[in-house]
Amino acid sequence: IHVASQTPMKITSMVLQTQVVASAFKSSSLTAYKRSYQKNGQKDIHEQVFGSSSLSEIIDVPKRVLYPGCHRHITASLVFPSVDYVDCDQKVSNVYQDEVVQKWILSEIQEKSSMVAPKWTFTCSSYTSMAQNAKFEDESYDLLVSLSAGIVSEPCSRYLQPGSHFLVNDSHADASAAFVAKDESKKSNLFSLIAVWKDGLWNTADIEDYFKTTKGEYISVEQAREAAEIGSKSKRSFRLMKDAPFYLFRKEVAAGKDSRGTEGESKGRSRKRRRVE
Repeated sequence: IHVASQTPMKITSMVLQTQVVASAFKSSSLTAYKRSYQKNGQKDIHEQVFGSSSLSEIIDVPKRVLYPGCHRHITASLVFPSVDYVDCDQKVSNVYQDEVVQKWILSEIQEKSSMVAPKWTFTCSSYTSMAQNAKFEDESYDLLVSLSAGIVSEPCSRYLQPGSHFLVNDSHADASAAFVAKDESKKSNLFSLIAVWKDGLWNTADIEDYFKTTKGEYISVEQAREAAEIGSKSKRSFRLMKDAPFYLFRKEVAAGKDSRGTEGESKGRSRKRRRVE
């Protein structure tokens, strides 16, 4: 296990290079992680969301993942080979530095024969300040993750390569913000919705009614802003026809293309509903 740190950037890098036999792993950091994400001894649902075979039918395995507002959510490293975590709370950095957590992750992925030992970094920063850090280069990631961390899409979409993907929930209205976001020309959509998480799989069919209000109209910029400011769905001035716990967007490649609805296939494959194996 290699641990490298830099200050004052507050970046900690981890590369797992050893084989560890699964055993009982105990540390305060691992306990805090499990208390938040593995309640009642159940696996974190996000491990299935990140690692579902239905996702691999839609996109290639991301080589570089950016996870702003990550808190202690190191689950992404159980699935993806390289993750850069960012959070403004220095206290959560312990989980990314803890050797017990590292060994636990390695023991977990031993069962996944196709997965290499993961590497990750943790940067203590707000995601709005990341642009000041040379570590984060524009268009250098192929998956951006945003889970209940505010409107990550606005400051962080710049780090996604064109044609790459954004996995997000709408708890803080970030999926809504992505749906209405425009590119630099202000004329074309920055993202297109390509899949939603439903019934334990990523579904690419029948997604055209998501982000439509009960009046049959797509949400506006003003409504997405209202959703972010008010939060509670019951207090909003509008209702949605459908919603989902997670959404997958693609960052558009070419300007001038309106890609709402079901357009665009990331891997050039036909879109079919597939149940998780």
